[in-house]
Amino acid sequence: MLGPARTIGKAIFKDIEELPPASFLVYKNGRLNIKPYWQLTASEFSQSESEAIEYTHFLVKDSIERQLVSDVPLCAFLSGGLDSSIILKTAADKYAETGKVFDTYSVDYTDNDIYFKKAFSSPTRIPITSKLSAIISVQTTTALCLTTHSLPTH
Repeated sequence: MLGPARTIGKAIFKDIEELPPASFLVYKNGRLNIKPYWQLTASEFSQSESEAIEYTHFLVKDSIERQLVSDVPLCAFLSGGLDSSIILKTAADKYAETGKVFDTYSVDYTDNDIYFKKAFSSPTRIPITSKLSAIISVQTTTALCLTTHSLPTH
């Protein structure tokens, strides 16, 4: 199991790097060429606040629900963060429409108090993920991983 964080742009293997966001790589005739496939552009904002909220809600919900089409059971990683919580709520609501319960998994680490600041909502991820699981009515399994500080020394 990997730790809870890694350096952006670095992979977990030596001498392997990660592509920049919104990029793809072409290897041809012995050469690597990295190209962007998407670039954010700014434009005049013409929607009202309520229109923007409604359209954003539609886009988020639609993009999540499109990923729920599967011939095998699906699950999600619940970190307790805003993005995974939104995904979980949307997926759980969609599953509930057909009487299904959505499964989630969460990972916590011993010594979280050493490596992470305590948030206003929860000192570790476990209580917040438990709260979310109860509110959204999903089945959550949590794995507790030991860190090197937790292991006995000889």
